[in-house]
Amino acid sequence: MQEKIDYDGIWWLPKDESIKFDGKILFDQDKGGTLTLFGNIGDLANNNFSHNIKDIIIVGELFDDKKITLWIDHMLHSSSVDDYKSGYSRSKFIFSIRYIFLGAHFNSLEDIKFESVMVRYSNIDKWIHDHDIKGWDFLSKDDKEIFFEYKFGRSVVAKIGEDYLIQFKYLPNVSIKPQYDKTVVSLENYIVIKSNNKKDIDTYIRLKQCVQDFFNFISFENIFMLSYDGYVIDDKNKYKLKRVEIIYKMNILKNINKTQVRKSFLFYYDDIKDKFESILNKWFELPKKLGIAYDLYFGQMYNDQLYDVNRFLMLSEALEVYHRMVIEGKKPDEKGNFILRKRIQDIYDRYIDIFEFLSVKLDNFVDKITKYRNKLTHGNISTEQIDNEALIWQYKNLQILFQLCLLSEIGFSDDEIKKIFFIDKLQGKPKQEEF
Repeated sequence: MQEKIDYDGIWWLPKDESIKFDGKILFDQDKGGTLTLFGNIGDLANNNFSHNIKDIIIVGELFDDKKITLWIDHMLHSSSVDDYKSGYSRSKFIFSIRYIFLGAHFNSLEDIKFESVMVRYSNIDKWIHDHDIKGWDFLSKDDKEIFFEYKFGRSVVAKIGEDYLIQFKYLPNVSIKPQYDKTVVSLENYIVIKSNNKKDIDTYIRLKQCVQDFFNFISFENIFMLSYDGYVIDDKNKYKLKRVEIIYKMNILKNINKTQVRKSFLFYYDDIKDKFESILNKWFELPKKLGIAYDLYFGQMYNDQLYDVNRFLMLSEALEVYHRMVIEGKKPDEKGNFILRKRIQDIYDRYIDIFEFLSVKLDNFVDKITKYRNKLTHGNISTEQIDNEALIWQYKNLQILFQLCLLSEIGFSDDEIKKIFFIDKLQGKPKQEEF
């Protein structure tokens, strides 16, 4: 996904292509996107541009003749200046952009639907080792020519529910570095999400976010989005799909706070290939099944600006909600039957054989978590009284405990979890204090 954009173009509303405006689009991942339009004040007024404008489509053509559609969120600013050369007043309108669709025109918000999307994430290329899936590349060169051949591997496909398919595919990327007399071939993993019927942009963003959550959960490295493309039926050939680059300000950036794992991934595709579809289906059910507990866990992971106190409170609440919704079987609007101490104790007892090998400073764990949480929640402790080092260790312990819950939820048995963390080899040996 492009980090910065600075394009000039001609712009108009789909309902009236006869009135066009000069304008410039600016986009930055940190600041978001804006469109600035210049035009005759009468033409702008006729198009009902006003400060209460919200959620409209503006289409355009860039000066390389590329089509572009903007989903305008709202108007930021408007002003009027006199153009002494023409004798007319010219208006300037600045709009905030929600989404940029580069490569196609859409006439309405309802028209913005895609047959499928393809996403590239960072740091997942090595999750699959099997070259029957990744494909094979052949490279040779002499003094005059470079010969490159690539044999596509088979795709990994998982059916998600009744409506979606998720496909993992590899594509080659060849880069030539003449200054080093070097040609580099890398095999890059792309994930295709396809629906039985066309779906809107928000649905596909929710689905691709669930995939990103999955990889950030199992990966040591931070997983963030590198590119995001949607596919629509080509205007000129209904049997062909046309690529549309989707650009927007992401809430999740590159700095992520996560539970450290002992290897690059908790598990690789090769480890779970026989039940990959089952695991992925259970993962996609988690946001609904766990509700706010899921959001709290990933909320503290994706926000690197949180205080340690915030992380501790979010994780303790996530475990409390998990117990109420999963172990007690309560609905979000039903009152639970247990206090925090009992809920943490139940989860702790459930995973004690695994948890004790992964955690540190576990003396009186449940008691410490409960007291600390109650004091922080009710304001019975001052900032100066907070032991930050102890708080860090305890929120890391809570992260690990919730991680064990999620592994169970997606179908891993206790014995399989022990193998993931090498506990089957560690049992019987003295526990290390740190990892």
